[in-house]
Amino acid sequence: LEETYTISSAQNLLWGEVAAIYARLLPADIQWIDLEEFIAHSPGLARDPWFLKYDRLLDRRIDNKKVLEATGLQKEDFLSIEEGIRLELAKVL
Repeated sequence: LEETYTISSAQNLLWGEVAAIYARLLPADIQWIDLEEFIAHSPGLARDPWFLKYDRLLDRRIDNKKVLEATGLQKEDFLSIEEGIRLELAKVL
């Protein structure tokens, strides 16, 4: 049997908290729009919004214990979400 893994740190943030991190780190004016407007401007989502609703709108907590056990990593081996975003943005800005 194949195994499925979800890679995640032990940190869990709401998407609004992630957006606040980007707002602090980027020289951009982030505008909030409602869900229907967002879907209307996203052709793939307009055809099938199920993925967005499942992946982004449900309050799912990811447990990374399975990944840690399979790799021998520890939670301390992961960056915080903000540190990871900062690192990746530095590569493209």
